[in-house]
Amino acid sequence: MSKKLLKEVKNYKELCEFFGAIPCDGGNARKAQLEQLKTLGNFTKNKKGNGFKIYEKYDKPISPPKKISNRGLQKYVQALVINLLVNKKETKDSTISITKTKLLLEIGAVNENYALLKNRDNGAELLGYDDDVFIDVLRGSNMIGNRTCAIIDRALDYLEKNSFITVEKVQWVKKAMGSGSDKEQLCCYKEATEEEIQFVLDCVATVKEEFAKKYKKRTDEISNQWLFCTNNFELYKKKLKKLLLEKNICFMYEKLNIKISSQMSGVGLQSLTDRNTKSYKTQLNKEILESLLGSVDNYYNENHNLFKFPCRDEDGNLKKTIIGKEKIVEDDMLPLRAQDRYLEQSKEIIDLMINRLAHKITEEELQTKEQKLKEDKKNA
Repeated sequence: MSKKLLKEVKNYKELCEFFGAIPCDGGNARKAQLEQLKTLGNFTKNKKGNGFKIYEKYDKPISPPKKISNRGLQKYVQALVINLLVNKKETKDSTISITKTKLLLEIGAVNENYALLKNRDNGAELLGYDDDVFIDVLRGSNMIGNRTCAIIDRALDYLEKNSFITVEKVQWVKKAMGSGSDKEQLCCYKEATEEEIQFVLDCVATVKEEFAKKYKKRTDEISNQWLFCTNNFELYKKKLKKLLLEKNICFMYEKLNIKISSQMSGVGLQSLTDRNTKSYKTQLNKEILESLLGSVDNYYNENHNLFKFPCRDEDGNLKKTIIGKEKIVEDDMLPLRAQDRYLEQSKEIIDLMINRLAHKITEEELQTKEQKLKEDKKNA
């Protein structure tokens, strides 16, 4: 829906007269005044000529528009998030409802392979990687999932604190609609009720308590990272899924309802040009890729000569025996990340999941690999 035009003026001088301001000389003073005039009304400069279109004159001045961050990755992330909102402003209530994975994909932080494979149970097997390496790279501490979500969280937090946007976190569930062994063949996605949210949280607590009792640990020690390291993650997911399906829930996930704030809706936030959008996405993707690959090298170089392998006893506890000296190991992932196989495989996985120029894996390709694996196992 197009904006209703209030008045069109021929130049900057007439714009100032309309808002009751004294025109400034050119240069930075004029630029600063144009920003100040945006607190008095909603207007845009014509693409051709010196004129302006005025859409609204506010009853009282609004807060002056703040600037997005210009530091590190945030200058790309925040600009791309705003760009996404501005370009989808005609949607209902100027709101987008999106998962973090989809948002990461939209701004170019990851590629489509990551979205396709991050939650696939047999992803490592299909691509020929070790399970523990594959899971850690996608979901482990300070790796792809953890690192990219932290980047998004910082961007949204900054934009919300500075009144660019409002963010609402909403829990959704995938519900099974079928019956018997085909229960999950039919499904729907819906916003979770309070009862469904509590049920999922109770199921998670129940399964973690079971692992805590078995391994003589506190419940808060049964983290995803610990489950990955002790090769219990798949068993944990299997047990949790069984409980959730008692109420036909497959899993719960979070969506973000992001909206341009009321303070900014009249300021006339500008979208990036197509050229800048492409440039920002390319640079963001490149820097995230280089950062993750650098982290892999650092983990390996700092710890490769310290550990004896394997590093765990039969109860899953991290062994403290380290070549040359005794050292307490606080990071569960260091033994894995110090191995040659991790260095080789993790770099390939990171490139496959992040690099926007990487080979695009299709669902059909995965299904073909899956069928071949089944046949190989059957003939073995």
